Amino acid sequence: MLTVGATGSGSLDYQWRRGVTDIVNDPGHISGATTATLTLTLEPNDAATNYNCVVTTSVGCFSVTDEVEVRAGATPSLLSQPNDGFACMGQLVQLSVNTPNSFDTFVEWRRGETVLPPDPNHYSTTSGPNVRTLTIFDLRPADIGNDYNVRLVDINSSCEVITDFFSVSAGEPTITDEPDSIAVPAGGTAQFDIVADGASVYQWRRNGMPLSNGGDIGGAMSTTLVIMNVELADAGDFDCVTTSAGGCQTISAAATLTVDDAAPCYADVTGDGQRDLSDLAGMVASFGLAAGDPGFSADADLDNSGVVDLSDLAGLLAVFGVPCP
Repeated sequence: MLTVGATGSGSLDYQWRRGVTDIVNDPGHISGATTATLTLTLEPNDAATNYNCVVTTSVGCFSVTDEVEVRAGATPSLLSQPNDGFACMGQLVQLSVNTPNSFDTFVEWRRGETVLPPDPNHYSTTSGPNVRTLTIFDLRPADIGNDYNVRLVDINSSCEVITDFFSVSAGEPTITDEPDSIAVPAGGTAQFDIVADGASVYQWRRNGMPLSNGGDIGGAMSTTLVIMNVELADAGDFDCVTTSAGGCQTISAAATLTVDDAAPCYADVTGDGQRDLSDLAGMVASFGLAAGDPGFSADADLDNSGVVDLSDLAGLLAVFGVPCP
């Protein structure tokens, strides 16, 4: 669009020209050839340095403007859409778009419609033969997203092209179910479980040291770790290192195994550390009762038969008066 401002006596007539050749209106291409504003829908042949306008007054006097240039820029072209980026957290990731080399093309790397702000300590942009590259030096959680795009602008015409959206993702597994802390009596079985999306390799650790299968340990490299016949020495903090197919790792929260080595005292029905008349009274109170009956005491059912009977009484009498160890 070219516009001329002019004053003079009476009405003014306008005639736009290229050199000394009058321009005529061409629907869809040229309009306003005889007005103060000439509008061109640019075509390659419109580029010229000799556009001017003759302004004529109502009495026939005229002036000719200085010649101006019209540049017919082109819409930037893409040789290929950008690639998606993938890396482990803290690692380098590169994104690139292929476009013909041109000093007349301005490039913006963006998230959505927001231009990435300068951050030389975090990323850089470079240009090479037919390629523009964004390099993220250390991938961070805030870098993850699927709204990256590149805006290419021809500086002559302001014509632009915007690439498709592309993404930056991290390869770390995502833990959706952390292992739980547990307390297990000595001789019992401890089990830890984990659920991690995107994990292909698992390694359980105790106090930071990797575990291996064997003896009483199973599942050291699976989603479920099992330790049988636990001892006091098995107590500690357990976690799991999960690894994706791309080699990225996520470590679970630590779960604590507590081992209770205080075995219950046999026939100590009242739990006072003695096997005496109070225990006999407790057993008599439940004598003849079965599990589920009101007043039934599981502590008096010494043989775990489900009924407090003569065999339980005999067991108590066998150790009657003997202190618990």
